[in-house]
Amino acid sequence: MKLAVIIERHNYLRHLGPIIDAALARGDEIESWHNYAVSRTGPKGYEFPSIEAVPRFVHGTPVTRPYWESSQLAALLSEHAPSAVLSLAPPSWHFGRGLPDFKGVWFSVPYGPEFWSLHGTRGCLSSDLVGVWSPYWLTWGLEYFRASRQVREGDEAEEQITPRVAFVGFPELDQLRLVDPDEVRHRYGLLANRPIVLLLQYPWRSSPPAFLARRIYAQPSRARQVVSMLMARRSDVWPYVREGWNDRRVVQAIRAFCDRNGALLVIKSRLKDPVPRYARAVADLVLYDAGPYPATILELLSISALCIHFFSTAAYEAAFAGVPGICIAAPELLESPELDQVFFRKLYNPTEGESFQFRGVTTALSIPDVIERFPGQALDDYQLDRKAQAAYVEKFLGDGDGRSADRVLDVVREFVGKGR
Repeated sequence: MKLAVIIERHNYLRHLGPIIDAALARGDEIESWHNYAVSRTGPKGYEFPSIEAVPRFVHGTPVTRPYWESSQLAALLSEHAPSAVLSLAPPSWHFGRGLPDFKGVWFSVPYGPEFWSLHGTRGCLSSDLVGVWSPYWLTWGLEYFRASRQVREGDEAEEQITPRVAFVGFPELDQLRLVDPDEVRHRYGLLANRPIVLLLQYPWRSSPPAFLARRIYAQPSRARQVVSMLMARRSDVWPYVREGWNDRRVVQAIRAFCDRNGALLVIKSRLKDPVPRYARAVADLVLYDAGPYPATILELLSISALCIHFFSTAAYEAAFAGVPGICIAAPELLESPELDQVFFRKLYNPTEGESFQFRGVTTALSIPDVIERFPGQALDDYQLDRKAQAAYVEKFLGDGDGRSADRVLDVVREFVGKGR
């Protein structure tokens, strides 16, 4: 089977790399096509998908080709005629309404539920297949489409979307088996006898453009908070200013928790979100993404006793890796007219039984809770419940067997074999 994988940013290899590796292991002919039109500079310049930076996978290296615009991508489709294309995005994202005359299968393999908001019903309908983690996310996506008035229950669009969806799991997680925890600890100089608390730093630069998040929570200076509040006439944020509910105090509270429990504090961020000075000052180790395969986040989870984040995909990664999680749940930080509020309210939901609050797996804490109560707690307060973990993985991630990439390839082969 001849396959092509589209790499628009270097970190896409986190998700698509396991599929490339699995295809190489099967002896499939696979190529990765890299979007050289993205910027090499600016906040995301480090994510330029350089062909030279493609890792050597366990089973070899794919043929690589660059493209600069959609017409060149269409030419690659025509010239090399793969049986299937695998991409995080649908054809409508790459080509707009001018879809190419492509006879193969277009399999959109989203990184996460943001696919539903970013690409909508049009993205689903322009794909031959859409691979989601589990049946939960098909139901979730259709509910979102109805709530955002993109479809009505039982209408034609909904009936056309459902049969295109395949349940394949989360391919990125397949690479967890490549990680040696002892080697990771040794590489970063982390003592084997100390538990590790992993904090995914609040993304203060790439966070949603919401006033409360950018001007109040991420701002450690109370004077500047007050000035911003007065200039914007936002008296509603006064409790944050008055009580000192800001990122600096959250980080300090987490450091106090680590000290109480004899734990090391490792802070991970991305280069576009530099870790602020006050956080660097209290961390035992600060890391940015070192590579997509194996992914740095999975390496760190392999040695962590607890993972703390802000409504991050890490909730799913941690649960799969057997690491209890804490979600600092502050949906109000996402309130902005520039954001899809239907999507954010539905996904970033701290209700029991949902992604970010699932007893025995992940716990949602408010910012005041983290600042006021967390320093006095113990690691044992957040022990993983193995039965709850199995239920979480089944609900949100599907099969927890670490074979999602093979499942993607099986679906493609079956679809191609039946004839598009």
